[in-house]
Amino acid sequence: MGGGDQEWNALLGRFGSLPGARQVIVVELDRIQTSCGFGVPRMTFAGERSELIQWAQARGEAGLREYRARNNSASIDGIKAPG
Repeated sequence: MGGGDQEWNALLGRFGSLPGARQVIVVELDRIQTSCGFGVPRMTFAGERSELIQWAQARGEAGLREYRARNNSASIDGIKAPG
């Protein structure tokens, strides 16, 4: 769901303020399984990335609205965004 959805503000609030955020994906799971993990490599967290925040702040609210209207009105497979 994107910024035009009624649940947007409530759901986005769970993740804190993130300039440039465009979507919250809601998933309903029917079944979850675990793996033994023997073949899964160990990885370490290197840190948060700042590129999205810097990109969004440079555009400001008006620039973000314009970008979303131009680039996020439909998915890459042509499905129209709600709102």
